[in-house]
Amino acid sequence: MPRATFASILTVLLLFVLQQMTSSAGDSDVASDQKTDAANKVPVVDFATEIQPVLKRNCMACHHSKQDEGGLSMESEKEMLAGGDSGPGIVAGDVTGSLIWARASGEEDPIMPPEDNTVGAKPLSPAELDKLRQWILGGAVFPESTSGENIAWQPVPESIRSIYTTSYSPDGHWAALATANRVAVFDTATGKQVDSLVDPSLPQAGVADLDLIQSVRFGPLGQTIATGGFRTLRLWQRAEHPTVEMRSLASAADHVTLSPDGTRIGMVNLLGEIEIWDKASDAKQHTITTHSLPVTSLAWVSTDLLASCDAGGKLCVHQATDGQLARCIDHDSALRNLMVSGDSQTIAAINAADLAVVFSANDLSVVRTLDAIPGARSLCFTAPQRTLLAVAHGNSVTVVQPADGAQKFKFDGDASSLSLASSPDGAFLVVGGGDGKTRMWNLADGKPRGTSQSNLASTQRLAILAKDASRFRDSVVRMEKATETLTAELKKEDESLAKVTEAHKTATDELAAETKKLTDVQTQVATTEKSIAEATATLTQAETESKTVQQQLTDTEAVITKVTAEQTELVKKSDVAKAALEQAKAELAAAKEKADQAQATADLAAKQAAESQAQLDASKKMADEKRAKLAMLEKSKTDATKMMEQAKAELEKQKASVTKLAEEKTKKEETVAKRLQALETARQSRQRAADAIPAQQTLISMVKEQLQETERTEKTFREQSSFAAPIHAVAVSPDASTVVSVASDGWIRTYRASDGSPIDEFPPGNAARPASTSDCVFVNSADLWINGWNRSVNVTRRWKLTDTIGTVDGDLISDRVTAIDFDPTGELIAVGSGAPSRAGQVLIVSQRTGQVLRRMDQLHSDTVLTLRFSPDGKTLASGAADKSIRLVDVRSGELIRSLDGHTHHVLGVDWSDNGLTLVSCSADKSVKVWDAQTGQQKRTINGFGDEITAIEFLPNVSQVATACADGQVRIHNTDNGGQVRAMSAGGDFLFSVSLSPDGGRIISGGQSGVVKQWNVADGKHLGDFSADDPSAAGR
Repeated sequence: MPRATFASILTVLLLFVLQQMTSSAGDSDVASDQKTDAANKVPVVDFATEIQPVLKRNCMACHHSKQDEGGLSMESEKEMLAGGDSGPGIVAGDVTGSLIWARASGEEDPIMPPEDNTVGAKPLSPAELDKLRQWILGGAVFPESTSGENIAWQPVPESIRSIYTTSYSPDGHWAALATANRVAVFDTATGKQVDSLVDPSLPQAGVADLDLIQSVRFGPLGQTIATGGFRTLRLWQRAEHPTVEMRSLASAADHVTLSPDGTRIGMVNLLGEIEIWDKASDAKQHTITTHSLPVTSLAWVSTDLLASCDAGGKLCVHQATDGQLARCIDHDSALRNLMVSGDSQTIAAINAADLAVVFSANDLSVVRTLDAIPGARSLCFTAPQRTLLAVAHGNSVTVVQPADGAQKFKFDGDASSLSLASSPDGAFLVVGGGDGKTRMWNLADGKPRGTSQSNLASTQRLAILAKDASRFRDSVVRMEKATETLTAELKKEDESLAKVTEAHKTATDELAAETKKLTDVQTQVATTEKSIAEATATLTQAETESKTVQQQLTDTEAVITKVTAEQTELVKKSDVAKAALEQAKAELAAAKEKADQAQATADLAAKQAAESQAQLDASKKMADEKRAKLAMLEKSKTDATKMMEQAKAELEKQKASVTKLAEEKTKKEETVAKRLQALETARQSRQRAADAIPAQQTLISMVKEQLQETERTEKTFREQSSFAAPIHAVAVSPDASTVVSVASDGWIRTYRASDGSPIDEFPPGNAARPASTSDCVFVNSADLWINGWNRSVNVTRRWKLTDTIGTVDGDLISDRVTAIDFDPTGELIAVGSGAPSRAGQVLIVSQRTGQVLRRMDQLHSDTVLTLRFSPDGKTLASGAADKSIRLVDVRSGELIRSLDGHTHHVLGVDWSDNGLTLVSCSADKSVKVWDAQTGQQKRTINGFGDEITAIEFLPNVSQVATACADGQVRIHNTDNGGQVRAMSAGGDFLFSVSLSPDGGRIISGGQSGVVKQWNVADGKHLGDFSADDPSAAGR
């Protein structure tokens, strides 16, 4: 099947239904045979028994909350009806409108499931398609209840391969991976599955949960694994080691030894006799009483021959088949610590003088006494076929050719060498020291291979303390640098405050000057406006007077006109009178009286004319005066108008100046306000800077105290671990991967043969008691027999279920557990869940008691998909399908801040080692880098080909590893966003990424069901893990 993404084209019918939602009360009533609806004659098809099983086989592996291809999840009625990117999956009563039917039937391309799918999904048969069609036509009826108590869980098919989550153990030895509802634990060195987590109470055998497991996490000490299922959190602890109780060993006193093929046991009983037992039947075969003195050692020459020696120097070989003596010699010294070469030709022992003596196994003749190696404490045959003899003496181990004593190697240590063992392949030699250390040397070149000392608990505790101390040291260095920065900032703040104060003063002075300018111009404006008012009044008065004079002039001119007319009439009359006078004079004689009358008339006319002329002259004079006054008024009006126009022009300039000055003043006021605000800000900033220094110094003192306490505790642990009991016995596993040491105090410890790192430890058993000599041997890959200690131990612990938090029918955990994380102490577990599109729930649980200490049901508005505690355990980061990240104070439960910026589901978050940086990855194909202290987004890293499903910081560097749906694991530098390296998983849809604690290896799992492992430094593919052995838990 082509690789698909969470938001790719709809592929509806692939593989696996996680749960079968069916009413337990109705299961018995709903038969697979169809009923007929009398109303519409459409056969009634039951979803739970006839439809969902079909989807179970061919659908939900790619359509659930974790992998909703095409945006479609088919886990619930709501999700099926809502559909995905291409429309509703089911439309009740409408077959053609139901995309699931369209794709399944082939009526719409592409047909689903596709022919080239890799999970074994098959196209629906005609009968199945008919059932689906009838169910849709019948109204697409879902079960009425889907509550936990009504879920009839169906076994998850073993064919489901997708790996949704992986986790490295803190020591890097183990990797846990979840496939469907199974969890397998792998040895990261060998790539072999060593365990399966199994809940024996579940109806399906060999599984860890009823439902798909989406989150697995190791605790910080590596002794706990947490797994998340449907409404449940399971806690698994490493089980106490099993001891093998054998009847054959009930009377054993010392020197128990196992035949080369593991079928017979030789021992010395409480009476000092040698017994040979059949291991399979646990039945005694023979009792040998050849030795009269205490037997000091036993060794198998071959499966059928048992060698023995005693305190008197007697060396014998007996037939294991019948207990008869085959050969025997009396050596001149007491012998102990018998060893036989791999070719059964040579026997070696240590005599009373602490010298190694070499015998021929055929006739027990002395071949050589190694006088050149005094003070021998232990022997073993080594190298391929175990033909070279290694002798522990003093602080050294010397490897010789037993035939001639020729030295091959010599290894010098720092403490007495007490016990020896060789790897089966002869590649290296293991030496148990008197200082409690187990040392390894390569036999090819004689170089040291590794040294083991600390017990597992101390190593784990020391690793945590060292990490804490490193974090505290980094914090002190960072804070001291921050103090220097704060001091420099305070100096800058002082300088800035001085500058801001000066700027404020300058601005205030400039404002005062600008205000004075504005006041002056405003005074000028007032004066000009007063002048204009006065001119306006003068002009108005002139206008009034001008009108009056004009009216008077008009009246005078009317009088002049009238008088002129009257004068003209009088002139005419005078002329007539004169004519009459002349006529009268002529007629004087005729009529003197008439002449006198005429003279009187003429005189009257002349008088009237003179008066009229006088009036006319007066009127003309008055008119001339009025005209002169009118001219004067006109001039006054003209002057006033000109002056007013000039004043108005000046006023406009002054007003413009006022406006400009007002604007400048406003600007100056704003500047002063800004300067004042800047001054206040500068004062506050300076005060904060001043206050921050003592606060920072106080914080530094606190962190230094934490550092000192951590260093004291670390020193104490180191001192305690340095006082280790001497190592009395060592052994190497048959596959040469594990070294075992047995200390004089009874503690058994296992180490990696590759580097000496501790794997496990087992406390002294009840039957443990000191022995004069001791060695140990692997019976098989897991069972170790300790000679001289009467004890058998399975050195491979099993993971056992110890607690289940929540129930499938309860409401403590709202839905699937989709995210888990332990706090740094291992005491708290954060659990993420939430019903899709309804709520995002986070619980904080006590690892010891299972008690829910804090419950945040609505921290997000959609399912929580990722959780991580900060390195100091004080803050919990969560990411969810609501596209957001929340930072919560663990102690108070209060929300510190929300980080928003992603445009799709947030699928992963992680913290840098110093806790200052948080990274997140999303289905939006981006990685975001956040300042964890401020919440500011520092950088977005793009360029991914698909959704980024997981992210994890590499230890002690600013690099992150991501898993992407495009089949690539990438490493990016968070400082600049640059890609450092990319590793290909062959196009697999990847869901997880996990880094070994040292950051040297990286694993990732996905849809193919294969976990790939790479070397981080060069990207080299180191191998694959595949959970192919569900029975590993029973091995």
